[in-house]
Amino acid sequence: LDSDKISKNIKRIRKDQMNKTQEEFAELIKSSKDTVSNIERGKVIPNTQTLANIAKYCNCSIDSILGLKD
Repeated sequence: LDSDKISKNIKRIRKDQMNKTQEEFAELIKSSKDTVSNIERGKVIPNTQTLANIAKYCNCSIDSILGLKD
């Protein structure tokens, strides 16, 4: 998996599609602001539960988050 691509996709989803701060986004996806920050900086790859929550609450596919599909 390309952590740089994943981090950029999640940041794009948060800012452009959802228009949320990291704190607001973290609350929406049932995570912490620190986790969202670490994901967006490419320090960690989100776990399966976080990926599922992002897909569910942001109405996008896990494939698009992972950069496997446009």
